Amino acid sequence: MAPAADPSPPRNAPPRPSDAEASAALAESLPPPPPPPRIQTLADFVKVHEMLLLATGLPRELYPRLFEKIMAERFDAGSRFAIEEVEGGRQRRVVLTPGGQGLDAKGDVFLVDHAWSFRLGQAREQLETVPKLAARMAALMCVGGEEGGEGEGEGEGQGKTEPEGQGAGGNGGNKGANSVDDIILRAVRAALDARNQGGEGEGEVESESSREVEGGVEGGVERDEEWLEMDGEGIDEDMLEAMKLHERFPNLVGLSLWGNRLTDAARVASILSPLASLKALWLNDNPCVATESSAVALRNTLLASLPNLELFNRHFTRCYSTWALLFAADVAGPHCATLADDMAAAELARLTEIDLSDRGIVELKQEVFSPALLPNLARINLSRNPLPLSLLAPIDASRSSVLLPLASLPSLRSVQIDLEGPFPFDPYETARTLPHLSSLNGALLSSFTRGGSWMFPRLPACQPGTPLVDRVLHAMWRHVCSYKLATETQLDESAVWYVMDEFGSAFRHSDLPNFRCSPFLFLPDGSFTSAVSYSLVWPVAAVQPGEECTRDFLAGVGEEQQRSAKLSVWFHTPSSFFKQAYEQRIVKFAAAAAKHAEATTLLATAESDNKGDKEAQGGGSGAAERRVYRVFTDIPHVTDNLSRPEFAFVDNPSEADIIWTSMQVDDAFREAAGLKERRDKGGEEPFINQFPFEACIVMKHHLAKTIQQAYGGTRPWLQDTYDMQCELAALIGCFLEREVAAAAAAGQKLIAGYEGGAEVAKGTGSSEEPELDNTWIMKPWNLARSMDATVSRHLAQILRLGETGPKVCQKYISRPALFNGRKFDMRFIVLLKRLKPLEAYLSDVFWARIANKAYSQMEDSLSDFQTHFTVMNYSGHKYEHVPTHEFVRAFEQQHNVTWQSIDQSVQRMLRELLAAAVTVHPEMQPDGDTCRAIYGVDVMLDDQFQPKLLEVTYCPDCTRAVTYDMKRVFPRPSSGGNAEADEESEWLRPKSFFNDVFGCLFLGETRNVRRL
Repeated sequence: MAPAADPSPPRNAPPRPSDAEASAALAESLPPPPPPPRIQTLADFVKVHEMLLLATGLPRELYPRLFEKIMAERFDAGSRFAIEEVEGGRQRRVVLTPGGQGLDAKGDVFLVDHAWSFRLGQAREQLETVPKLAARMAALMCVGGEEGGEGEGEGEGQGKTEPEGQGAGGNGGNKGANSVDDIILRAVRAALDARNQGGEGEGEVESESSREVEGGVEGGVERDEEWLEMDGEGIDEDMLEAMKLHERFPNLVGLSLWGNRLTDAARVASILSPLASLKALWLNDNPCVATESSAVALRNTLLASLPNLELFNRHFTRCYSTWALLFAADVAGPHCATLADDMAAAELARLTEIDLSDRGIVELKQEVFSPALLPNLARINLSRNPLPLSLLAPIDASRSSVLLPLASLPSLRSVQIDLEGPFPFDPYETARTLPHLSSLNGALLSSFTRGGSWMFPRLPACQPGTPLVDRVLHAMWRHVCSYKLATETQLDESAVWYVMDEFGSAFRHSDLPNFRCSPFLFLPDGSFTSAVSYSLVWPVAAVQPGEECTRDFLAGVGEEQQRSAKLSVWFHTPSSFFKQAYEQRIVKFAAAAAKHAEATTLLATAESDNKGDKEAQGGGSGAAERRVYRVFTDIPHVTDNLSRPEFAFVDNPSEADIIWTSMQVDDAFREAAGLKERRDKGGEEPFINQFPFEACIVMKHHLAKTIQQAYGGTRPWLQDTYDMQCELAALIGCFLEREVAAAAAAGQKLIAGYEGGAEVAKGTGSSEEPELDNTWIMKPWNLARSMDATVSRHLAQILRLGETGPKVCQKYISRPALFNGRKFDMRFIVLLKRLKPLEAYLSDVFWARIANKAYSQMEDSLSDFQTHFTVMNYSGHKYEHVPTHEFVRAFEQQHNVTWQSIDQSVQRMLRELLAAAVTVHPEMQPDGDTCRAIYGVDVMLDDQFQPKLLEVTYCPDCTRAVTYDMKRVFPRPSSGGNAEADEESEWLRPKSFFNDVFGCLFLGETRNVRRL
């Protein structure tokens, strides 16, 4: 046990000279002191921080105490709390100092320092460059040692724990010649030594062992031997058959053939089937049981001929009896294969605890777990067994019947079991089934009234050799917190993440905590420029000395906000629950398939209209009435470039025929602009550059749902997308399905925990197969330009990122088409006149946006903005503009593809998108024909040149369209006359862009646009 934190001196402690002369000299050398801070009194403190204090939830009666401590920078938690290591040093907890005084609710408030604050994109760089930061974070997060835990439990084949673990010692490596007799000789000698070490007639066994060594195996000792371990001896089926085990060892009870060369399961079963007394058999790490299905098949075959077989490859079979319990308790085994009935009964009666975890138990037999046989059993571990404990079933139909045999055990006080199902879990149902129980999964049942969690904590798990920085980056999502800075007019686009100091980070979670924790910004001079960040901790319930201090990691987050799914960051939650949510999502999409036909019909109509419109592509004028339209706009690109005489600018929107604005035209706008009054007086409705409910395509979560509802699922051009506000359980299910599939494809077992899964375990970055890759991108609902977007393949990080604002989580395009080895996307401009019938146009003007760095899928590149994002001109980075016609020609050469085919795929995608919008949201088409709009559509290509829709932006930034000349990608036919005119017609000039846009939308022209 260690003190939580030593009382810290003020951060800016004044110098303490040894004498007056030194003090005076120092004063003369220093610049004049700054003016006194604005915060001097409690009243000043509360006035300046009133809103910040209310946001923390700190009780008002603690304001004076906080003011006193924060002005003195007093970190006094060390005098009241201690930090203890738990879970074998892989976790810490805070307790109120034993032997000290208790603490009442609202009894005090404590300052917590922030050990590390960062923006997400800076995390890796800071850990790599700031001295000692990575080491401190690793120690704080319990990932500092190489042992770091290779996960949270080994499966079969991950390490030999039996039968050697029972005390037999084992045979070691190659012991010399591997003749059948030599192998048996070593096995018999090892068995005799095991019994000798077990204290079974030492003198007799020693002399017998000596005779056996001298006389080989001819003296008959073998016929009485009950336990043989022949691990790693290179035994194949021929050698096994030559041993004639059923003749030489007719009383054999235990046989281990771990790590040999047995390949033919049927032949192995035939050779072993005569061993009628066999109770335990290990064939792990043999080719014949290389897969789970082959092991199950062989086990079932053997059980048909070996009715006494109770253990197979560690797991209990359906034939298990009390002998299997004695083996698990290390009573039976190599040292004592069989016991007389009276001795077995006495040993069972002496059992007070037993670990039956990961034993493959599917049923608790009443005749085995009998109070007469186990009168003193107080603790039992049944975790990681396939017991049908799903809480999805009624308690009387499932859980009670499974656990009922334990209910009669009079001394049982503690049980560990895996529980599945929807949350939150009521532990008292289990308590009613097991009336003597006081502890469930390591927590006192009484603690559940204070919110103790029934779930197992998710502990650090990483591969040996993982660099320290990577260990911190993987583990930090169980420790970080976040906040966003805001002014009166603007909210920060990205969150500030922080890690509390050793004291604050040691608080563990509870659903009903006895402490509350909240971030707080102290403004010494009253402005945010002077802000210093702390966290505040105070008790919300009475706490006794020695009692653990807990906080709610998701304070204020209820089940309607997916609390249970979010808790998966810190606790093992049942994968079957998430798998079910994922499968239900798929079913829901299938139920929407009827919508598909409607969207397809609309799409066919649009394509028919398009064919009939091809002759209008030359750029002539339509039949629209010629008039002068009065235009109100707040967009400089329009005022600077719209120069046609048919359009005139006005300053008052109430006078306009066209309102082209970047603001949302809602009722408040109409009222302020005088449009409501104009309508009430019978005036003509102006054209507006927005469609009703266009949010169905311009907000990312609505866009995904629109496509999913229209087509009964996603489309090839839209990556799998989840709304993190309501689909976290399904997202987790999908992630875990991919993780398991990737691990199986790689022939590996997963490291337990959301620490990167199979891909990080391999250390090679993303999976080679797109359907197995588990890299995702998180994007805010309604922010563009890649703001607050993050790429990750760590589920814990993905879940935590959802806390910083509404986001979608979308499958990352991990294998994109590249341009000069770098990622790129393209901005297309779509002009929408109406939805029913669909009339939309694609501008000939488009451009590529190119990442600054070569593309990489390696883990350390995922946080590099210039590698994985393409929108450089808003992020302070340089950007490279490649003229569109040059880009297209170079791309065709690099990939041996024609742009014509890509263009056709993009157009098809855009038609499907618009058809889906009007199918799912017919209200998007207003009653009056008064909406005209342009949308920026961002598209990426995968390595098969399939277009992938990234996002749709209303009122898009067209800076490049009005800045750069662009040569047509698809040249027009020659006029056959003026060569100079033909040459000029091949260029799209910046000044013509908005003239063409307005000409199409309001004058019926099709110059430099194509009908979709």
